[in-house]
Amino acid sequence: MRGLLGIFLTTLLLIYILAILLIKIPLFEIKRVEVHGIMDKELKILEKEIHSLGRQLLFISEDVFLERINEIFMNRFKDIEIKRSFSTEGTIISINFYRRKAIAKVIKKNISTLLDNEGVIFYDENQNPLRTVYVRSKNQFETNKSKIIKLVNFAEKILVYKDKTEVYLKNKRIILPPLDYLSERKLILLKKFSLDNEKAKEVDMRYERIILLR
Repeated sequence: MRGLLGIFLTTLLLIYILAILLIKIPLFEIKRVEVHGIMDKELKILEKEIHSLGRQLLFISEDVFLERINEIFMNRFKDIEIKRSFSTEGTIISINFYRRKAIAKVIKKNISTLLDNEGVIFYDENQNPLRTVYVRSKNQFETNKSKIIKLVNFAEKILVYKDKTEVYLKNKRIILPPLDYLSERKLILLKKFSLDNEKAKEVDMRYERIILLR
């Protein structure tokens, strides 16, 4: 029994010594970190995070690093790619950042964030999309996210109220039912309906079988 314990302790000691030796080998020293897809204003913040990770950057997974970065940058990056080039002179790490592309601004109680085509809310001061969605609450947005994305792909401005939804396009106001009651059929009709009639500045589509032109 004592012999087995001695062998076990000796093995642990050898593993510890080997780990120390490996860490001191230049192969496990970071020679340089290259980053792509980062703006100048973001670089200082990123440098601080990379410095805090130290040698962990040699082994950290892309998913874990992306999660850490998005906590700092408010979810603005959709994906990252980490490439490591090991050599006896040290390791070169190359990180590619892929940012989310905003399709619209989402404004809630004067707070502006961004929306991508997957329905993800994020913040990125480097993007300023022309399309805008005004919502009353986070829950209102989350429960009707897919409908809002479809409307964004069609309209320039969307105002979400409790009792109706207003869509603006080409100087026209289109009034739709509340998002909770906005059917897929109505969304399809909205896309097919011609807005070229210059006489009508307002189109009311809240009713089942009647479209009012004003």
